[in-house]
Amino acid sequence: MKLFTKTILFILFISTIAFSQSVVVNKYFNSGAANGVGDILELLVVQNNLDLRGMIIKDFSSSMANDGGGKYEFKNVSLWQNLRAGTLIILRTDSSAADIEPSDFVIDVGLKHPTYFTHRGGTFDIATIEMVMIKSASSDTTGTGVIGSIHLLAGGTAGAQFTAAPEPKLRATGTSGTDRFVYANNSTSSLSDFNGTDATGNATGLTFGYGNNPSNTSYINSLRGTLPNTTVQFASANQTVNEN
Repeated sequence: MKLFTKTILFILFISTIAFSQSVVVNKYFNSGAANGVGDILELLVVQNNLDLRGMIIKDFSSSMANDGGGKYEFKNVSLWQNLRAGTLIILRTDSSAADIEPSDFVIDVGLKHPTYFTHRGGTFDIATIEMVMIKSASSDTTGTGVIGSIHLLAGGTAGAQFTAAPEPKLRATGTSGTDRFVYANNSTSSLSDFNGTDATGNATGLTFGYGNNPSNTSYINSLRGTLPNTTVQFASANQTVNEN
């Protein structure tokens, strides 16, 4: 009986770790331009009615060795309140506001837009070897360090900051050179995929605001409470189909 009880407790503990995220980094892109111009990242909301206000998005410097990247705090505005699970948030390194209507599960806005973000220091500039982190809201608005990390996505050899960061954290062996993506594979269409090494780097051809691949798209649809459309194709114009 004692062994059985311990086993149940262990399973519950593991489940708590694997499903503690409220939002994850789904992919990011390095334009290769100076000072991060043209760099883009994408968050995926996995908790319904999420409140992003006060959370901090940041990157790191020196191939994950140091904490000299850019830090932006989500401002106390209605856009960041009550976000539905399955919402994709596209964040650009500019002051744009291409889509601030979340009803279609997509938001597209610039980190430098003064209405939606507060700059907390540094230059957000995605490098070849990089990690992007979303941190919880707290009284520490500086965004320094890795304490309070909700989730991070990285590409390349793990640096000191990645090692120090708590789980859940996801890393691809491939990097994000010029015009390259790092993205979550989400191979089993579950939240547990966002911890470990189920990610791909040195990638091209992805589109922000959409799933990274069929399994990631399936997971996003499941969060939104939708299922892919079923397509029925007949080999000929006349076909007999049994009842039921």
